[in-house]
Amino acid sequence: MMNTPTKKVGEVSYYNGVNTELNINNPLEVTLTITEQNFVSDNVTVFVTKDGSSVELKKEDVTWSYGTDEKDSSVIDKSKNVGTFTLSEDGHYNITVMYTDSFGNAMADYVHEGKIVIDSTIPTIKVAYTQKNDANEDIENTLASATSNNTNYFAKQQTATITVTERNFDANNVTVNIKATAHDGTELEKYEGTVKDTEGKFYKILNWSEGPKPYTHILTITYSGDANYSFDISCTDIVGNEAVNYETDYFTVDTSAPDASTDKLVVTYSEGTSLVEKLLNKVQQLFGFYNDTVT
Repeated sequence: MMNTPTKKVGEVSYYNGVNTELNINNPLEVTLTITEQNFVSDNVTVFVTKDGSSVELKKEDVTWSYGTDEKDSSVIDKSKNVGTFTLSEDGHYNITVMYTDSFGNAMADYVHEGKIVIDSTIPTIKVAYTQKNDANEDIENTLASATSNNTNYFAKQQTATITVTERNFDANNVTVNIKATAHDGTELEKYEGTVKDTEGKFYKILNWSEGPKPYTHILTITYSGDANYSFDISCTDIVGNEAVNYETDYFTVDTSAPDASTDKLVVTYSEGTSLVEKLLNKVQQLFGFYNDTVT
């Protein structure tokens, strides 16, 4: 008797029947369904490739049971052999399944054609501000907490280096908000949205580049115009993990010296008794020997 095993469409329920890329942020249960009347589970070989390294699963890592009839789920179908195992660690996975029955009939190898991404780690965001001193050396400036809108003042243009650490990074999932305002609160310029190379009157944004450390991504913003600034950023990775809320930065760049023709110090005096005269009058009251008016 010729006995040729076949494998039905069976994989991961999250796929909804589609064998493509899958991105999730929690452990994933993989379901294999092999249709074979004379099934022997020990003849199944499952290779899991994680981050480029392939490992054969131990037989005990896959739990087998019978499936059910397609029309009546209450009826056990012993030709349907359902195996399950769990992928729990963060990583990029591919799956290969091979099976040969006791008669030597080989099932067509199942190779997952997409990519499974498990990522439970949230992105991290770090922003460092620097300026150049007279020796053209970088000086890092640490901003105070944004609580109550504490503002830092810088006498030279600022360069902000934003570092996002995230393995499954997508620049389209990063949003920045920059606002430049005058001293009276008038809005001078504003940028809000995903990042791209752009240059305004008060800032210049250089698009993302790969950082020196694994999974780091660098964005550079130069604040060259004199203004009061606010900066905020949010980031979500491809599986939906959102970075911790970034507290808005507030700072002022003022590279201009005061102009005597426009910035005038005006001192006024109010009419009435001066402080010195009040003191001398008090002395007179106490000792009775002062009676002149201070001019």
